[in-house]
Amino acid sequence: MEYRINGAVGTKCRNDKSDVKLVQALINAYSRQKGLHGIKVTGKVDDSLIDYLLKYQKQHLKIIKAKEIVNPDGKIMKSLNEIFKGVFIPLATSVPKFGTLTWNAEGNGGGACFIAGNFIFQQTHQG
Repeated sequence: MEYRINGAVGTKCRNDKSDVKLVQALINAYSRQKGLHGIKVTGKVDDSLIDYLLKYQKQHLKIIKAKEIVNPDGKIMKSLNEIFKGVFIPLATSVPKFGTLTWNAEGNGGGACFIAGNFIFQQTHQG
């Protein structure tokens, strides 16, 4: 599953609230993977989002002249989607028709979930 934004997010952009929240959530998936503190998902472009975007581009994408903008079909959005695919796995939200539901592994799944439509994405265990 690939997540898309409808318009650019960043400095001097339209910054639709749902687009900004999605970028913030994807930045948080990257942050968790790297053991960093995430940012608040507020739907507003603020200094912390811009700082994380710049760090992400410089450290992960090796872009020297980092930009303060995420474009819908740009390199940043595509790479954030790739990061997300490696950090979260989809789980069906429908009730199982057979098998046993157990809580024996409670607490071993990493604790972070992202809900989208009829799917829950749970963070994979990072050893």
